Amino acid sequence: MDFSLTQEADTALIRVGRSLTYHDYKKWRQVQDEAIATGCIRNIVDLTAITNIDSAGLGMLLSMKKVIDDNRVEMFIRFEGTGEVKVMLEKTGFSALIPFCDD
Repeated sequence: MDFSLTQEADTALIRVGRSLTYHDYKKWRQVQDEAIATGCIRNIVDLTAITNIDSAGLGMLLSMKKVIDDNRVEMFIRFEGTGEVKVMLEKTGFSALIPFCDD
């Protein structure tokens, strides 16, 4: 997993590249902690560049949502992709758990 964390005003933007899978757990926890440390009131996880996500990756997103909620921060997913990742996100009803955003 490649990731970058940037901050614009009160929003932390986490860009995830290539994949979000079981093998990315340690890096994911690190970026999750860094995002919380920014003190932003809104976190956007940008999944637009990923081409692979497994059930562990979905679990990591849900885990982050719990941590974010516990810190009274809003969390959104940005995803504009197609293919298997889109099917996985749609079939699991992920937008009902973590809102999707366009901005």
